[in-house]
Amino acid sequence: MERRYQCKNGVVERTRFCVGDRALPRSGRRKGATTAREQERNLNYAARRLARLLNNNFSEEALLITLDYSGSGLDQILEKLTPRQQALIRASASPVGEIGEWKAVGKIRKQAVELGEELRIAMDAAIRAAEHQAKLYLRRIGRKIRNKAVWITADIDGSTGELVRIHHHIPLCPEAGQSVSWDLLRDQWKLGGVNIQRFYGRDYTPLANYLMRQVRHRPDAKKYSCSRGLEMPQPEERIVLAAHNEIRTPAGAQVLERQYNEEHVGQYVRYIMRKKERRDADGLQKNQRDQR
Repeated sequence: MERRYQCKNGVVERTRFCVGDRALPRSGRRKGATTAREQERNLNYAARRLARLLNNNFSEEALLITLDYSGSGLDQILEKLTPRQQALIRASASPVGEIGEWKAVGKIRKQAVELGEELRIAMDAAIRAAEHQAKLYLRRIGRKIRNKAVWITADIDGSTGELVRIHHHIPLCPEAGQSVSWDLLRDQWKLGGVNIQRFYGRDYTPLANYLMRQVRHRPDAKKYSCSRGLEMPQPEERIVLAAHNEIRTPAGAQVLERQYNEEHVGQYVRYIMRKKERRDADGLQKNQRDQR
């Protein structure tokens, strides 16, 4: 069996896998703790879904907005938590510099780590309060410009896995005909700093992987949210008799990633089609016309 996803920006994903004669329907959700291997698989699955969402709906005009919290901004999102929860969150890390990096704080930090379950509940409550502030921010932006957006609330370091100050990543793309002011985006956030970057390249899978690595595993919680109207590319499936044969890509396609799983005889390839040169009325490409 081969499954294919075609995104509007030209990125194509194809997965080829074996389906036995005795294949059974997927069983119901298993109760109990999720293993580290399952968490990693779920993380990769979420990153691929986010990448398809970005590749299918966002253009090169999109922006990546990062919102962080100052000390007073953190106080505002923690004010609805219990005093005990506030103390645990503040003790778990301390701010260093303006970019929101955190470091351990001695004996209190050790006590907070030992209270792992209680700290987790406190962090989950803080994340819910922070997500509410992110939604209010996007609502204010939406009154000024029509846009498509995805927002991710993160609280860990993607490289080390350590707790960091809660912050938001918001890929945002103005709709056709809309212009966006960076000053407007900054002025609508009063709880801390705002960093804005443009999207680069045509494949946003590396960006999706980067964002998902900063989301802590929370059972039964979504890793990201998105505005209405975003379309997920629909899979196309076809039967392949020789699943072990290497997937061949179209001529001129740029292969971005290729994987082969010997254990399950599965393949995955992601590639992007080159943009077609526009031709004028004489049938000449732009570079040929310039040479004349």
